[in-house]
Amino acid sequence: MSQVQLPEHKADVDKLPALAKLPLTAEQLPPLQDMNWPVAEGVSHLLSAYPAALVPHIINVLHSDDAMWIYNVLNRIVLHSPPEVQRRYRTSLIRLATTPTNDERGEEVDMLAARILGELK
Repeated sequence: MSQVQLPEHKADVDKLPALAKLPLTAEQLPPLQDMNWPVAEGVSHLLSAYPAALVPHIINVLHSDDAMWIYNVLNRIVLHSPPEVQRRYRTSLIRLATTPTNDERGEEVDMLAARILGELK
C-alpha cells in the first residue's frame, strides 16, 4: 500500500484527493500562504470543512509574522466557521483588529478581523 503524501510544492494539485484521507495537521495549512498557488484553493476547500479541528493550528498561524497567510486563513476558514468556532479565536482577533503590525495593516488583516468580531456580537 502506498503512503499518502502532502502536496510537495505549490502546484502539486495531483495530491489534493489523497490529502482528504489524512488526519488534519499543521502541515496542511502552508498552501494557504498564497491563494495564487494552484494547490491553495483545493486545500482551502478541504480544510474549511473541519473548522473546529483546525483551531490550534490556525491560532499558530494567527501568531505568525506572515500577514498574507493570516489574511488567507481568516478569509478562507475563520470567516466561514460557525460562531462557536470563531469565538475560540476572539483573543487573536482582538489583537489583529486593534494592534496590527504594519504588514497586517497592509494586507487588511485588521479590517477582516474587525469584521469577524463584529459579526460575533
